[in-house]
Amino acid sequence: MTRVDFYIHDSLSQLAQNILMCRITEKAWKKNHEVFIRCASEKSVKEMDDLLWGFSAESFVPHQCQGENHAAPVIIGDRLSEAIKSDLLVNLGEDVPTSVSKFQRVIEPTGYDEGSRESARARYKYYQDRGFPIFTHKITLS
Repeated sequence: MTRVDFYIHDSLSQLAQNILMCRITEKAWKKNHEVFIRCASEKSVKEMDDLLWGFSAESFVPHQCQGENHAAPVIIGDRLSEAIKSDLLVNLGEDVPTSVSKFQRVIEPTGYDEGSRESARARYKYYQDRGFPIFTHKITLS
């Protein structure tokens, strides 16, 4: 069954949360996982694409945006498709995708403001009600 990891952080900034997701993505890639970063919109896909190029001066995470040939180990997009063969999902969307069970693991941030935290609580309840194994990690960003 798909494992779900919620990352509880103390940041009030979407940028800080997204940098945390970049670090988690980098760590997963270094452990040979293929990652799909699901964003809420095309605009946020572009923002994550830019952020993955420059979130750290010492890092390089090979990635590409959805719609290209899906050859990179990290794909960023705003919708899931059968063409996505990743084993790890970083869910930056506001809901749980219907095909979430195709992934071995899902990474969920807990939000940076009240609206995004409320969405995270709803996603947590969704996973809990369906019996997904849920793990939480407290991270200090500030």
